[in-house]
This record gives sequence, structure tokens and C-alpha cells, in this order.
Amino acid sequence: MKKKLKYSVLISLMLIKGFKSQDLHFSQFKENPSLVNPALTGAFENLRASITYRSQWNSFTNGFVGYGASVETRFKSNNWEKVDAFRSMTFKEKTTNRLAMGASVYSDKSGDGQYGITVGNLSLASSVPLNRYSKLSIGVQGSFVQKSINTNKLIFPNQFDGLNYNTNNLSNENFANTQVIYGELATGMLYTYNDNKKEQSKSGSLGISAYHLNKPSANFLDSGIDKVMPRYSLHGEFNMPIAGSNLSINPSFLAQMQGKLFEVAIGSHVKYYYGQNSKYTGIKQKSFVEFGTHYRLNDALIFSVGLNKNNFGIGFSYDVNLSKLTPASNYRGATEVQLKYTLKKSYLYQKKAML
Repeated sequence: MKKKLKYSVLISLMLIKGFKSQDLHFSQFKENPSLVNPALTGAFENLRASITYRSQWNSFTNGFVGYGASVETRFKSNNWEKVDAFRSMTFKEKTTNRLAMGASVYSDKSGDGQYGITVGNLSLASSVPLNRYSKLSIGVQGSFVQKSINTNKLIFPNQFDGLNYNTNNLSNENFANTQVIYGELATGMLYTYNDNKKEQSKSGSLGISAYHLNKPSANFLDSGIDKVMPRYSLHGEFNMPIAGSNLSINPSFLAQMQGKLFEVAIGSHVKYYYGQNSKYTGIKQKSFVEFGTHYRLNDALIFSVGLNKNNFGIGFSYDVNLSKLTPASNYRGATEVQLKYTLKKSYLYQKKAML
């Protein structure tokens, strides 16, 4: 009981003193693109929609519970050959419009103080082909953020009387607000490559992004002015087919820096493909199962598994806690589940060109 109380106080203090640098956090970072890089909007699919659930540290305290939903789409694909259903003719449809838009909403609540954050994002991205195999995308994102805390359910070190925590004792913490609302801006760039082969393609992406560019003020306490520091991210993902098999190796990484905080997650998935694209329409996507492991430096070992059947997918991950909270967590970390729908090709007879 004392251990649980001790870590409840620790987590509460972490949330209050360090909230200005706390961003929404998901282990399946590749599946939550709006939190990684605005330029990822519409980068790989014509349409993508997903919902995510995450539960962390609830095994030993009131930890984190997070939810998310997102949708993104390209406005119009370019350089397609399309079949006229009435005249049985094939004609070219061309456009220079390479814009994509995305919207997402995430909510997270944690700790005895019910520290909550709700974020709504609106992203816009555009891509420029560099050659037949690669393109460069630039994205911007505007966000609406609401943060809140319930101070009546918090306890502080000053309330410890030597034996127990006495909530009648003064906490000596002066809260100016229990809710803050602000807007913020983000931007990013993304390079993607795909060799467009008939079988499994070699592909990869590398991106950089910056969040909280306007350094919004988000102050709960009346001592000083707290600014949300910019967060800078570098990320990459690569798909490397194994010749003569239905397997591919899919390594990826994410490195982030915010103020004095630094985070790195690196690992790889193995994919096994068991379906084929539709020969004529291109609408049916390859189906595959995947499993893999990522290591988040000094924090967690992440095991994940996923199943993608045509346009639908489900992913599950579990974090084995390796941080300083291990004595309390007993290595138990976070559980995360995501459901998604993707549509890569929406026209008939797609030409082999980067879109």
C-alpha cells in the first residue's frame, strides 16, 4: 500500500511539474502519423482511418488511459488511367493536385489528479515528385489543446506528517488554473522512395518535424509562466523484401527531443504476405501478418503483432517496463490496440508512377 501511495505521489508530481513537456504518447507510433509528422498526411494511402486505445501503469496506480481517432485522405490522385463504365473506354485523368488533408482527435487522462489532455489536429500536406521512384512531402498542422487537472484528488510531500499523508495540511502549491486552453502549430518534411515492382516493393521514408512552434503558454501554477517547449522529431521506416519468399523486414525508428528530454525508439517488424493485389482494379490490397519488437531507450521493450486483411487491419502491442518504476510496476507497462481501414488505390488501372 505504501509503495502504491509513494508512486502515486511521484506520478502526480511528474504530471504537475513536467506537464509542459508531456506530449501524447503511443508505442505504435507509425500508426499515429499526426503525432509524428504532419507531412505523413496522405503519404502512403488515398484514404486512412483509425481508432486507438492505450492503457499504461494501471497495474500499480491510476496510470494513463488514452484514446485516439484519425482520418486522412488525398483530395485527388494524379496520372491515372480510368475506365469509362458506360462507353468501355480507357482515358487518362491528369491533375497537378497532390494535396492531402487529415483530422485527428486524441484524449489522455492519468493519475489520481485526473490530469487530462485533449488535442484536436487538422493537417494539410502536399507532395512533389522528385523522379519516378521518390517524392518529397511538406506538411503543416494546427491544433487545439485543452488540459485539465483535479487538485482535490492530489496529495503532496508537504502533507506528510511523518506517518501518513494528511490532506488537511497545506500543500504549499498555488494553482492559478485547473484548466488551460491554447492553440499550437507544427510542420514537417518527408522523403519517400518506392521501386514500384510488381512483387513486393523496396520502399522507405525519412522525415523530420517540429511541434509547438509557437511555444504556447500552459500554466496551472501561479509561479512563473510555463511555455510548451518545441518538440523535434526524426523518424524513418524501410521495407526490405526477402528474395524468393513472401517475407519482408520492416525496420523503423523514432527519435524525439523536447527541451532537456530525449527519447529514442528503434526496432523492426517481420511481415508475411499471403494475399495478392487485384489484377485489374488494384483495389484489393495484399494481406499480411506482422510481428516485431522495438526498444524505447531506458524505458520499455515493446512487443507488437498485427493483421492486415485487404483494407482492414488490427494491431496489438505490449510494453515491458524497464524504467526506474520497475520496482513498482514489476515490468508491467502499457497495452495498446488499434483498428484501421486503408485504401491505397481508388481508380482502375493505375499507372506505375509515384503519386
